[in-house]
Amino acid sequence: MDFFRHFTPNWFTVGMGTGIVAITAYLYPGGRPWMTGVGTAIWIFNTVLVGTLLLLIMARWVINWHGLVTILQNPVQSMFLGAIPMAVPKIIEDATRTFLFRKL
Repeated sequence: MDFFRHFTPNWFTVGMGTGIVAITAYLYPGGRPWMTGVGTAIWIFNTVLVGTLLLLIMARWVINWHGLVTILQNPVQSMFLGAIPMAVPKIIEDATRTFLFRKL
């Protein structure tokens, strides 16, 4: 129970950074062919990571609802709430670039 109380939205910045590394490895100009595989593997890891983070933050808000009010009143932690809607579209963007626009 104590773990959920201390889980904060700033962990979603990890998902944003991992998504940037994944798409950079996949689309690196002049990169080796194995880099596309590494980029895809990092993207899959990032998808699982952000999904896990979403489950954890939802569990925190269900179990410890007063913690959400505390985060909203904190001038530093409240700024990290914007990381949640920025981490999820990064996964969608990487999926469209890697799977929909893949060079055949």
